[in-house]
Amino acid sequence: AVIGRDGNIYGLPDESGTVLIINPHTKEVDVVDVKQGRWGRKKKGSYRGGVLAADGMIYFIPHNSEQVLRFDPTDRTATSVGKKFHGEGKWCGGVLGKDGCVYGIPSNASRILRFDPTTQIASLVGDDLGDDDCCFKWAGGALDSDGIIYGVPCSAKQILRFDPATEQTSL
Repeated sequence: AVIGRDGNIYGLPDESGTVLIINPHTKEVDVVDVKQGRWGRKKKGSYRGGVLAADGMIYFIPHNSEQVLRFDPTDRTATSVGKKFHGEGKWCGGVLGKDGCVYGIPSNASRILRFDPTTQIASLVGDDLGDDDCCFKWAGGALDSDGIIYGVPCSAKQILRFDPATEQTSL
C-alpha cells in the first residue's frame, strides 16, 4: 500500500484488478477498477509494490504485468506507462530514489527496473544479476541516507546493493 499526498491509503492492484482507496479520516473505502496490460484480471500477481513520486502519481511495480502502472489519485485513473517487459515475477517492491526515479527490485528479473516519472521512460539498470536457477531473488527494498538502494533477500543468499548515481550493483 502507498499513502498518497491526500493522506489516503492506496492498495495496489495485485490480484484484484482494482485499487483500494481507504480514507483513514472518514473511514470511507472505495474501489477503482484498473484493468490494465496484457493480463487484465486473468493473471495473479500483476503488481507488487508501489511508490509515490514527486509528481503526486503512484507508480505500481510490474510483477506479472508488462508495464509500470501510473495511478492518478486526483482523477482516479490508471495508465500503463513506459517500455513493455515480458516475463513473470519480474520485480517485487519499489523504492523512490534520491534522483526522483522509481526503482523496481528484481525478483525473477536479471536487472533493476528504473522508471523516470518525468520522461515516462522505463529502462533496465545495474549489472546483470542472472538467473542462477533462482526465482524470487529479492522482495522489497529500502533507500539509505546516502541514496543507496538495498534489496532484501527472499531466496537470494546475499543482500542487493545498488547505487543509482553510478549504476553499480554489488551483493
